Amino acid sequence: FNRATQSKRQPGSSFKPFLYQKALDWGYSPLSEIPDISRTYVDKETDEEWKPKNYEDNFEGLITLKEAIVHSRNLATINLLSLLGLDSLHKEFKKDGFKNLPYDLTLALGSFGMSPLEYSGFYSMFPNYGTKVEPLLIKKVINRKGEEKVYESKRQEITSAKQSFLMLDMMKEAVKRGTGRNAQVPGIEIAGKTGTTNSSVDVWFCGFSPDIEVLTWYGNDNNTPLKKGETGGKAAAPAFKHFMT
Repeated sequence: FNRATQSKRQPGSSFKPFLYQKALDWGYSPLSEIPDISRTYVDKETDEEWKPKNYEDNFEGLITLKEAIVHSRNLATINLLSLLGLDSLHKEFKKDGFKNLPYDLTLALGSFGMSPLEYSGFYSMFPNYGTKVEPLLIKKVINRKGEEKVYESKRQEITSAKQSFLMLDMMKEAVKRGTGRNAQVPGIEIAGKTGTTNSSVDVWFCGFSPDIEVLTWYGNDNNTPLKKGETGGKAAAPAFKHFMT
């Protein structure tokens, strides 16, 4: 229970749909092309270099938004954040309710902490066509006198249903033929996104059917890495599939 409600875990690549949703809202389409190329970034204050890589250790040149999210391309996502503007995105995400966000390009790769329960509330904007619904652990309380107190979820519209539909389609493709292939369930429509952080400290599959949303996380309580090569697609997606089945 504490792991779900208190433990702060990095969402990694499972955060990418939130960034791509902003791109769609600001005029990009699923077929808009972004550069999937390698760049070296230098911190102005420390002079430290950061050279991010794709998981496959290659790059594609120009790639569409859809293919970038389907195959979870890190370089394309970082370049997309640069194109959209870190300042603007940071403000928008804070307005949507995200907290403790890094003010640098690592934001594109989900480099901040959040409890799985809280994260599930943000993820609800995708299956709810743009409306974020706060998760509740208690729906109703009845006292000895039979008096009821009913709790209602807070709702917040993040984007329009039309724009959300575009993101939903791309997340279906990620399950159909991308990093989330191991989450497929025969006879059930599934959409979602994998997440893997540095050294596989946190691995995720965040997904949903038309009826149920499930966030699956794997990791160690002491933040030590999982075994080498562990990913959201290999570990968390099959667990999601088992539960949904």
